[in-house]
Amino acid sequence: MQATRRGGTRDVLALLEPEEVAIELPLFAVGGQEQACSPWREGGGRVPGLQTGAAATHLGLEEGRDSPFDGPIPDAPLKNRCLLPFAHADYVVQRKAEAFYYFNLAFVILLGAGLVFYIAAAPQRLFLAEPAFIIGMGTGVANLYLLSRGRFAFAAALTSILTALVLAVGQLCKLEGDYHTAYTSFGYLFLLPALIAGLFSARPLILGLSAVMLAVNILFYALTFRIDGLGREVRESLNMGFCSSTLILALGAVLLYRLRLIMDRAHADLVANNLSMERFVPFDFMQALGKTSVPELNLGDHTRQTMTVMFCDLRDFTALSERSEDADTFALLNRYFGAMVPVIREHRGFVDKYIGDAMLAVFNAPADAVAAALAMRDALVAFNRETGSALDFGIGMDSGMISMGMIGERSRIEGTVISDIVNTAHRIERLTKELGHRILLSGNTAGLLGEGFRIRFLQSANVRGRAQAVSIHTVDP
Repeated sequence: MQATRRGGTRDVLALLEPEEVAIELPLFAVGGQEQACSPWREGGGRVPGLQTGAAATHLGLEEGRDSPFDGPIPDAPLKNRCLLPFAHADYVVQRKAEAFYYFNLAFVILLGAGLVFYIAAAPQRLFLAEPAFIIGMGTGVANLYLLSRGRFAFAAALTSILTALVLAVGQLCKLEGDYHTAYTSFGYLFLLPALIAGLFSARPLILGLSAVMLAVNILFYALTFRIDGLGREVRESLNMGFCSSTLILALGAVLLYRLRLIMDRAHADLVANNLSMERFVPFDFMQALGKTSVPELNLGDHTRQTMTVMFCDLRDFTALSERSEDADTFALLNRYFGAMVPVIREHRGFVDKYIGDAMLAVFNAPADAVAAALAMRDALVAFNRETGSALDFGIGMDSGMISMGMIGERSRIEGTVISDIVNTAHRIERLTKELGHRILLSGNTAGLLGEGFRIRFLQSANVRGRAQAVSIHTVDP
């Protein structure tokens, strides 16, 4: 949990927000609703953490058939409305919101039934129970509304705090003479605020609310010594009730806090693990296959799309690497890729694979691919100036229908792009040195470009794998 300023209202509001996992993740709003718990990716995509669907099954987290996150549930308009703001949240947030929905629904129904029971069976005690029941039912209804507005974090924190307040006031009211029920009716509920916080709210509230309830319990017990005329049996009952309730509250709070800590760390580890796996399978690749996380990928998943393929290869790098130590070669290559790949991402492309000192990148729009190539040419000049290197590259591009999918066998799969345009882009890149241009593109790519680029036809060339000659173009700065 992060706060930019300390003190006053800022600290209170900070406690009302859910904790973030202990890794750096950008946080975004979805549809104007609060999604502070969800790890999100810039541009709207989801960072692969705990997800719904196949990922949940893969992780052993069985998804119920009545989940509202895969579409509206027939005959459940209230549930659909309450949980709609969390349709794009990660798995943990969705399940917490769904559990909180059922909790509040049960809260309202059970408290209503309890109120009816008091009216019928214990009307003489209704004056004490009625305010608590009404406040509880009102809180449950308000929480359902807050859920429908996407304010899950605020609702959960508010519920745990109000529960603690009601229990504290109810316990202190028993000083008016209702000593014999002081620990039989309320004592076993002292842990409820911490339990609500542990399941739905920020972790620090667990110990904070437990401390409040413990202080109220101690205060109530101490004040009973100021009351005259308590019989021996009542005093013994108070002593035993105080001892047992304090023990249960303290042990329960510690266990709840430790369990929540384990759960948060497990979630953080899983998110970090999926983020690590994404380095081997680009998120854009998964998105093209209709997936949102690595565990959802299966052997044979594939799709066909019209895209532009860029093949970029360093010139004469083999000779350079033979004159260098392995560590220096890897260091230089990684610095080079570190300068080039962000440029590709900035232009809405992604690297499908690295092939030694070459890389294969894919773009949805040919204009993005050409703009990226021009920016990479400028980035290479800056890289050489900064590092004192003399690297040079060639870029070849072609556009058309490609197949993207997962190949391999059960224990080892990887994503790949299969198409004759991949081979064509590679062959065109080999012509860059011969024709004296760093960037070459096929007629397919050139024909798809609009205004804004200075495209120049160079020649037609016979490319291996193509029955007909391919028109070769370049782009001027």
